[in-house]
Amino acid sequence: MQHWNAASDLLVAIQYNDLSTAESILRRPHFDADIRFRLSANNSVPAICVCAERGLNEMMRLLIDSGCSVNLRDDCGFTPLHFAVTHQFVDIINLLLNQRANANCVSNYGHTPLHLAAQQSSLVVELLVKAGAKLNCRDCDGKTPLSFACIHNHTKIAKYLIDKGADVNCEDNYLNTPLLLAINSGLCLNAELIRYLLEANADPNHTNANGQSAMFTAIRRSSDHCLQGVDIVTALLENDCDIDVCDSSYYGENAVHLSISRNQDRITETLIRFGCNLNARNINGHSVLYRLLREGKQHLASMVLAAGIDWKFVLECRREHLLISALPDSPFRRIFHSRNGLFPKLKHLSRVKIRQTLGRNCDAIIKQLSLPNCIIHYLLLNELF
Repeated sequence: MQHWNAASDLLVAIQYNDLSTAESILRRPHFDADIRFRLSANNSVPAICVCAERGLNEMMRLLIDSGCSVNLRDDCGFTPLHFAVTHQFVDIINLLLNQRANANCVSNYGHTPLHLAAQQSSLVVELLVKAGAKLNCRDCDGKTPLSFACIHNHTKIAKYLIDKGADVNCEDNYLNTPLLLAINSGLCLNAELIRYLLEANADPNHTNANGQSAMFTAIRRSSDHCLQGVDIVTALLENDCDIDVCDSSYYGENAVHLSISRNQDRITETLIRFGCNLNARNINGHSVLYRLLREGKQHLASMVLAAGIDWKFVLECRREHLLISALPDSPFRRIFHSRNGLFPKLKHLSRVKIRQTLGRNCDAIIKQLSLPNCIIHYLLLNELF
């Protein structure tokens, strides 16, 4: 009963940060500084963890000086270091690390302190890494600290972890990589973070357990009113993302058909400029040209023709009267009613061949060519006819 009363008194002293009372209790004969408090029906918590959670630096020093272990765990497996990291109490973190607290202690959920720090504080991440925290440790879901940094859009933390050797292509239990998590998480897309992951050799073509890829996830999460989506798609294409792969989780459509379905006109234009397969049909058998004309997207339809497609698709659209009825004042009407035809001309065929030969990054290459501005302008599809 006497021990129970002392424990109760110590808890009150900690709650009120009463150092003198706590010290008098800890000096009692046979009193164990590793004492635990039953704070709920499901969890008993060591006194030192209570101090860490409340940020009581001096009270924690008192417990440690009285022989308390710095690696005690509550019933969920959390240590004082877990609690201090969660609340970003830097002084307590330094105190614990100086007292040889285990920087790689694992909770019942597989979380190390670094997993928690990567969600919020770059300073704490640096402290833990310098103390020997493992960069690629996985929690029960297979996520690493880098995974959490990407989920929470912490570019600075992600950069630091990668620079220190974190695996940029680590997969969680659902086969999500940091790149997929970065694209699929948060309220908005973070182009800076995604570009850095790609520069660090993140695989742009990896798919998770649900068949989701970086390209298709970026298109789904984009808005045509936000340039971040275009920046991310451009970054993926510049880093050898497969532009024509079909998405198994979205009716077998490729990227350009998905962008049309979601009215992502800027992304559609980007895909056209990077040389996507304009002859591909969607699951309903419709061509890119057919869908653009049906949606009344005249400029994009013009770009498709200028970039070069199989003429059977043009003839299909003509049979459907789309080129004439949907666009009565466009160049398409003249194309089909002129005896000589304005399209295709030799200069158009030459442009198509040049762009196909230059390949994926043809726009960037064309801009560097020593040619007259009018030719550069034409090759860049700025002059469609």
